[in-house]
Amino acid sequence: MMGTGVPLPKDLKEFSTAKYWDSFFNARRGKPFEWYGEWKDISKLFLAQCGVSTDSKEKVLIPGCGNSTLSADMYDAGFTDITNIDFSRVVISEMLRQHVRSRPRMRWLVMDMTKMQFSDSSFDVVVDKGGLDAILGEPEDESTAGVALLSEVKRVLRPNGKLVVITLAQQHVIELLLLTFREGWHLSIYALQLTSSSPSSLQPFMVIAKKETRAKLPLVSLDLSWQGASNKYQMEDVVKAVDHENVLRSQGLCEAKAPKSPEINPEDSYESLHPGRRLTMNLGSHRSQYNYTAVIMDAKEDIIPEYRCAVFLVPKGRAHEWLFSSVEGQWQVAESTKAGRLILVALAPNQYVDNILNVKDDLSPLVKCLLPLDCRESSNVPYMTQGDGISTRNILDEVESPLTGAMLVEDVFLSEENTSSNKSGEECFRRLVFRRNPNLIQSEALVVRVKTSPKAEEKGKNVGGTGRKHPNKKKGKPAKDSGLTQKQGEELRIDHSYLASPYHGGMIAALILVSNNLENWLASKQQIRCMIVGLGAGLLPMFVHNHLPFDDIQIVELDPVVGDVAKKHFGFIEDERMKLVIGDGIDAVQEIADTATTSSPQNGIEDAERSTSDGGLNGKYTSEESSSELHEEESTASPSHAILKKLDLNGEEKPSQRSAATSTDSRLHVLIVDADSEDPSSGLSCPPQEFIEDKFLIAARDALAEGGVLIINVVSRATAHHVTYVAQLKKYFVEVYDIEVNEDVNRVLIALPQPRNKGASSDIMHDLSKLEKIVTQFAPWRSGPDLKEIVKSLKRLK
Repeated sequence: MMGTGVPLPKDLKEFSTAKYWDSFFNARRGKPFEWYGEWKDISKLFLAQCGVSTDSKEKVLIPGCGNSTLSADMYDAGFTDITNIDFSRVVISEMLRQHVRSRPRMRWLVMDMTKMQFSDSSFDVVVDKGGLDAILGEPEDESTAGVALLSEVKRVLRPNGKLVVITLAQQHVIELLLLTFREGWHLSIYALQLTSSSPSSLQPFMVIAKKETRAKLPLVSLDLSWQGASNKYQMEDVVKAVDHENVLRSQGLCEAKAPKSPEINPEDSYESLHPGRRLTMNLGSHRSQYNYTAVIMDAKEDIIPEYRCAVFLVPKGRAHEWLFSSVEGQWQVAESTKAGRLILVALAPNQYVDNILNVKDDLSPLVKCLLPLDCRESSNVPYMTQGDGISTRNILDEVESPLTGAMLVEDVFLSEENTSSNKSGEECFRRLVFRRNPNLIQSEALVVRVKTSPKAEEKGKNVGGTGRKHPNKKKGKPAKDSGLTQKQGEELRIDHSYLASPYHGGMIAALILVSNNLENWLASKQQIRCMIVGLGAGLLPMFVHNHLPFDDIQIVELDPVVGDVAKKHFGFIEDERMKLVIGDGIDAVQEIADTATTSSPQNGIEDAERSTSDGGLNGKYTSEESSSELHEEESTASPSHAILKKLDLNGEEKPSQRSAATSTDSRLHVLIVDADSEDPSSGLSCPPQEFIEDKFLIAARDALAEGGVLIINVVSRATAHHVTYVAQLKKYFVEVYDIEVNEDVNRVLIALPQPRNKGASSDIMHDLSKLEKIVTQFAPWRSGPDLKEIVKSLKRLK
């Protein structure tokens, strides 16, 4: 048992799994569990030997943070720039709840510490307390996870940075540390004096690795001045390991050598192509400026190459991403280049390059021996990399969130061949990017010029709403500080009628599958409820608000800072129809499902006497208040009632017959999941893994009203994720559909709990016409998605 009744795993390998730690922290119920002492035990030695002070500005990373009080104590002592990561969502959610208000600058991220999503050289100090010991397990276990952790630490530490490891220094642990931190590092080991009570007889140690440049490999420093609670045999093992390492270092027997150019096997040279062959190696020589890792891939037999051979340079800071680090991802890169042989090259960790041309000049002699024989004297071997097609970039804002981390708002001007809209002239797109996943555009909006006039100068008028006839017309905020040149008599605004992200168009097109139900809900005067999990920049919610006759639109977003950014830079608003709720989307859906299963109405689609006074969330979540300028007096008529006036078969306008009585039914007619994953290293960028699990899918099904629809954005380069998600949806939903948006990377999945159009036509084009009619009656879009084109990609999977 551990501490207070939490069982040890049956196999110590379980220490490396998120599942075990989720159950562990659930059992702890928020009570801290300390490995190897507390801050008061290590602070004096830490401050003295690391050369830092409590009023310094060091950026600190604590991997495998658990629910220890270490980071909170360090924060209170003056280290306020601390990032905590753990792959247990349970503990990160708990720690964020505890500290987000009292320690606002401290960050809590769900992340695998062996696959960190930080850029190179991001931190000054990394503190590991027990994490390395846990993932290394027993001496006979594989050390892959430990090697990966230390490799990531070396990558994210800045020059002169320090790694502090609190460990029991078992033989296999100390040997790995000694082996890993040789050239370019100074290693010191101290016996740690515990002032707090500890039932263990084992002696903890503090190992400090300082990142520095020395011509000679220094000896390891060992300080055993305090041994009051030490285990004799444990201490002997540490002394023996350090003495052995120092003998090797003093005799020059363990100097880390620079990787050399690969030796060619005469019997299996690189002169010709071998379809499907894949090899990895290090590249470098005493004459080269940089060191590299390379993957050589010869195209598979079914590929018709356009190039005999090509070299692909992995963009800086992206070598750890799934696309470039996994075998499947690397083959995707190889196939996309259409090269008979692709040499995929990444700079070794901690290498810095100012000019890509320098890399090409440095690399060319090294790869020459890897080229097919007929290419070795050619100067036409293409060097490729992945660009973003941006001609100009203007950064508008960068904000920090304890939950999401750094967020960047930028205006970009795309080169002509990368412009996706049908508009002409100078085009500016406003983007929201999360630093934790800088190569995924979270949101993109079109910034447009609008001529000002007395009528158009009303404060915050939405561009996308021009000409709309529905009574709940709302006013938005103009875009500010754009890099787009603002001319006299014009102002710059976000065009909310334009969806720059193709998958957003796919999500709107998914409503074709329930257009018959939408028509019935409108005819029966129901209040149509929609929930969107994941706000982003608020562009999809604004489009839904402006162009679809939904009465109650709830946006559930975990991070309040995201809401602030959406309002400030992207014109997102709240009004009587649309509210932003700060909370966990999974919990929000579960609560509606729980309510539905205990107090479901007798009739599903015909229940029209409903109120949305509590939004179905029973006051459990915090509603973001709109600014006062957005709460101007307006009509209280519902959008669905506005359409009813036009859809009335007798051509007569009839008043709404809604009851003011409160209904217990809060089930959703439309549920959209548009949330990003915090750990894209697995290849799944959207949604988080929890949205694939049985518990959420069951809750989502139960939370839907009869005839409702679940729409999910799935972004993954790994085909296995798509297959898995589809299989999961098939388990709990009657019908499942797919819209392929972007070359097998991005898909919109649609799930129906009941058969589509029961008792009505199943012709998809007929249903498309119904949706177009509903939209036309409410507020047609001028530059929105082409539903007829998108529906061509709609496939039924079940």
